[in-house]
Amino acid sequence: MKNLTGKFAKYLAVILSAMMIFGAVAVSADDTVLDVITTDYEGSDEDILIMPAPEAEVFLALEGAEETEFLGSVSVAIDGSATAGSVIAELLADYGLEGLEYGYISSVDGLAGGTFGGWDGWMYAVKYYVLNENGEITLYLDIPSVGVNDYPILSSCEIVLYYADYGAPFAGSTLDENGMIKLVTYSPVCDENYNVVSFDEAPLANGEFTFTEYTIDENGETVLGETYVFTSDENGMTKLHQDLRELPNGDYIGSVGKQSDKTAVVGDETITLPETVRATDVYTVDVHPTEEEILKEKLMMLMIGAFMA
Repeated sequence: MKNLTGKFAKYLAVILSAMMIFGAVAVSADDTVLDVITTDYEGSDEDILIMPAPEAEVFLALEGAEETEFLGSVSVAIDGSATAGSVIAELLADYGLEGLEYGYISSVDGLAGGTFGGWDGWMYAVKYYVLNENGEITLYLDIPSVGVNDYPILSSCEIVLYYADYGAPFAGSTLDENGMIKLVTYSPVCDENYNVVSFDEAPLANGEFTFTEYTIDENGETVLGETYVFTSDENGMTKLHQDLRELPNGDYIGSVGKQSDKTAVVGDETITLPETVRATDVYTVDVHPTEEEILKEKLMMLMIGAFMA
């Protein structure tokens, strides 16, 4: 992880922790955005990031071959001048981008499309989050068929620039009837014109849900801490409950995904190709009592015991 801005972390901690676990991924062949999942939101109106017109906050996740390499955000005008390409160019100016002037990303930091000898390369998707009057948050996902320079940014959204095989399944997570987290994949189904029309859901066997603690220091820099890895079984099931009680209280960068056995040499490193498109979110865990709360409870019990004596 090369960079995580404090603003991005704050926003996702509000929106994504409220959603907690995403559901199915859906796309449209004609560039319309489809409803992915709707969930109740229990926060206050003050928690919601509201950008005054005519600007919008746009977030960017860079999912490299083996890890999430960047999370960040930028405020852009929504007058039609901003595109997915301009956002990528601004936020990833130090990442050695190639091909952007032609409307696609051919290489990032030396990792070029076709490195693994197939149809692997850099692609992008766009996520939208909408809070309706009923207090529900709906996630929308668009996988455009146009180049990044032709995709206008007209509202707040999250752009995901990822490296994977063409047609690779998207990693995700669902809940079983007991509230336990199950890892799944959503494989694109195409029509005769190679347009994605739906997704087939399947368990993600031996996938990983990885959580890395993080804090933001006084300079706005990200400080990474302990990493916790939860591996799914052959049915995609993990030992994670929906409230993430298996983790200590704190803020985490959580990623769902799985690496394939395909390897390639880039520079002096041997890397592996992702088997799925990684899904990275920011989570806040606040389910365990603090030491102060435990002490207060003990004192209360002592006081009750003394009163009853």
